[in-house]
Amino acid sequence: MPEIVQTSEYIIQNNIKIGAVDFRDPLIGTGKQALHIDWLPRKKRNDAYQSVLVQIILDDTNKTNGPLRVVPGTHKKLGWPDNYIKDVNKNHKNEKLVFLKKGSIIIINGNLWHGGTGNISGKKRRIILIDIRNRILPQLLNQKKYLSSKVKNSLTDFQKYLLGVREIDTTQKQKSYGSGHAYREKYGKKHN
Repeated sequence: MPEIVQTSEYIIQNNIKIGAVDFRDPLIGTGKQALHIDWLPRKKRNDAYQSVLVQIILDDTNKTNGPLRVVPGTHKKLGWPDNYIKDVNKNHKNEKLVFLKKGSIIIINGNLWHGGTGNISGKKRRIILIDIRNRILPQLLNQKKYLSSKVKNSLTDFQKYLLGVREIDTTQKQKSYGSGHAYREKYGKKHN
């Protein structure tokens, strides 16, 4: 969708690529996430943003099926959320629950503090997550390695560009690269 590409390029201020596409469907009694960011924190105010998270909503969200929670304006903060708050698992006084209709798309800066809430009703809350990042960064899932030749050959030139699978695209060494590595280094095994 051109709107997703243009918004991502506007936030990142550089060429982009898809880092990964995931699916989330919290079952009853699950889904609660700590407030987190989806990329490494900025260290200086003039550091560029590197990541965007796109959520495509497949089911209406409400207070009981585990909606997204966000803390508006926190994408401008430097460092990790726990540099500012004592317990990232608790509700934040400024957090907002995001209620969306099926078919909606939300695009957030990867540095915005956010997290899923618990699904207490058991009703579906399925979303497709698209990780988009600065083109110079490694992908969350190494698309060149994991996409079959058949799939790669079926893609348009623009799709190949977005996935970083053209012959001229850099071949990354890592199978996977994301902020999870940094979280594990920072917190140790308790966040594995």
